[in-house]
Amino acid sequence: IFNALIARFESIATSTQVDVSLLERIEESASVFSKISVNPVLGYGLGTEYVKFIFFERFHLSTSYVHNGYLGAWYKFGLPGLLLLLGICVSIIRNSYRIFKQRDETVHKIIALTILATIAGMLLVNNTSPQFLAFDSILLLTMMAAYCSQFQPAINTKENNS
Repeated sequence: IFNALIARFESIATSTQVDVSLLERIEESASVFSKISVNPVLGYGLGTEYVKFIFFERFHLSTSYVHNGYLGAWYKFGLPGLLLLLGICVSIIRNSYRIFKQRDETVHKIIALTILATIAGMLLVNNTSPQFLAFDSILLLTMMAAYCSQFQPAINTKENNS
């Protein structure tokens, strides 16, 4: 995966084989980031459109879809929304890891490991496909968070030991 990503970025520098889709993604990210820099805290909402240039067909398009999910979340929800989404992901990772390490039942270990693999994949792919803004991904995040909150082991504190 990493070698393919490096080769794709290197294709921009070569004059013989330019990756048009990658150029469009870079232009799209710059366009979205220019909007974010005007309103970084509050965001613009779910349906707000921005203008991007389509290199292959040579025209401008008004759209609300952002390929980079992190920029898309920041653009739509503002910085608090982006941080909240990332915080939810960190919480799911932390709690599923705790379930995996501390629960003895095999089914819980399998589900916790599945959640860890799924959320890691979502975080990686979110750079090129907005995983956290898709309806099915929101449902999946909700289900993972609900599982982790229901089955996480109790934290050992002084109150629990008394």
